[in-house]
Parts: sequence; C-alpha cells; structure tokens
Amino acid sequence: MEDDELNCLIMKTSLRAGFGAAGGTNVDVTIAHTAEDALKVIGDAAGIAFDVVVSDQHMDMVGGVLKGSELIERLVARNFAARPVLAIASANTDEHETAAYFASGADIVWPKPYPRHALLVNDILQHWKRIKSGAARVEEGRSASANRKNSSKVMPMA
Repeated sequence: MEDDELNCLIMKTSLRAGFGAAGGTNVDVTIAHTAEDALKVIGDAAGIAFDVVVSDQHMDMVGGVLKGSELIERLVARNFAARPVLAIASANTDEHETAAYFASGADIVWPKPYPRHALLVNDILQHWKRIKSGAARVEEGRSASANRKNSSKVMPMA
C-alpha cells in the first residue's frame, strides 16, 4: 500500500526485477493506495493468498486514515490459512519508530528510499521461508543487514 504513484511504480518494478533475478519467478502485484483499500482488497480476494503485504506508514496524501502499522495490526489479528510476510516502508525509521513497527507485527521495516531490489527480495524470502516452515517470531532483534546504511531492518525469527 502506498499513496504515491511513483513509489508504487518503484516497488512494483523492484519486486518484479528482484524475484525475476532470484529464480525467474513472475510476481503479481496488487496495489492499494490506502490501508482501508488494502483491507477491502485482501478481504474481497476470496481464494487468493497474498504472500507479502508491503505498506507505507503514512498514506494521507489520498485520504487514508489508517497508518501502515495499524493495517499490520489488523492483518496480524486475522487467521490466515497462510500468513503473509508483513513489511512497512517509511521515511521515519529511527529506533523508536522501528521498534513500534515491529511491535505492530511487522516482519520487515524498510527505510525510504527503498533498498535495491535484491535486498527487498532477500528480506522477503528470508521471512517467507521461516513463516512457511512454522518458525516462531521473536519479540526483539534485527538481522545483521539492519546496520548497513540504507538497508532493511528485518525481525529475526527463532
């Protein structure tokens, strides 16, 4: 979910390029411009399993009221047959905000501008494999990549 068209295009292109390079996987990307729209899309997509949900933290440019972290909280509360990887992208990723994003249930926090497509896909695949294998989520911590400049922050799993 993203309220800025250019950022939507960048994320869509990055995900397609990254997954294509990671194994030739085609990626279907569904875009919603607000958290409210995302809840409708995910709720109305009967029989469609979303593997990844990426949300901007602030989507008020197009009238969104819910923040990305609130969307994540609502998605965590759902009983998905197959839980998606939940990521937040935000220009505000200081220590306090990042901790709040993880507390909302996010698996990954990406600073804006978005990391390169290879890092996006690596983070997603890392969490997707752990979720699919049934690994439990831990409360605190980050991967080694969290300390690299302009890198993602990934919640490690036990």
